[in-house]
Amino acid sequence: RCSSGSRERERKESLEKEIKCVWEREREREKEREREKDNRDRDRKKDTIQYATIHNLVDQNSTIIFDDDGSGEIADVVSIKADIENRKLDIFFYHCKYSHGRNPGSRIADLYEVCGQAEKSIMWNGNIVELIKRMIFRENQRKTNFDDTRIELGDIELLYAIEKMVKSGFETELKIAIVQPGVSIAKISSEMNQLLLATDSYLKETYSLDLTCYFSE
Repeated sequence: RCSSGSRERERKESLEKEIKCVWEREREREKEREREKDNRDRDRKKDTIQYATIHNLVDQNSTIIFDDDGSGEIADVVSIKADIENRKLDIFFYHCKYSHGRNPGSRIADLYEVCGQAEKSIMWNGNIVELIKRMIFRENQRKTNFDDTRIELGDIELLYAIEKMVKSGFETELKIAIVQPGVSIAKISSEMNQLLLATDSYLKETYSLDLTCYFSE
């Protein structure tokens, strides 16, 4: 008769095997996904800030790259990088906004919304399982409503595998960035700097998170 400890070990071993199986299958399908991604890239608008963020800022060695732009978004872009050996998941939120003017400058309006989104999004740090479930839901919703995908790299099976990784005890680390090409680093005003410092302090004081900013020169 198995003890509760034995049953728990068996459950964890079974879960680990399932994760590894999905992971190995994913690697075998990597070339196929790349071809599909190339086809999507040809059809997707290339003048969006989300596209520029995905192709210029996001680590292309990520496990998942997810374009979540739209109403109810987690962030404009979410990427997840899984380290199976060290049982760790690095999760990145990129909050992006278009400029309110033609040229980069010191318009505080270019920061208000994106800083607010960065502050609001830290709620997900408290429940990563719900974060992954939300991504799965929004991917299925996009498929059903538009026969399209939000996943730029990876697939929904990997999202399910990542959900199981979180449940099995993988360490998670959330990182948050704002992307606003309408802001010129050289022209940041004291008012803009105060807003950025307030957002950075909020992230640090709440969950010890750092804020990364991507601006124009």
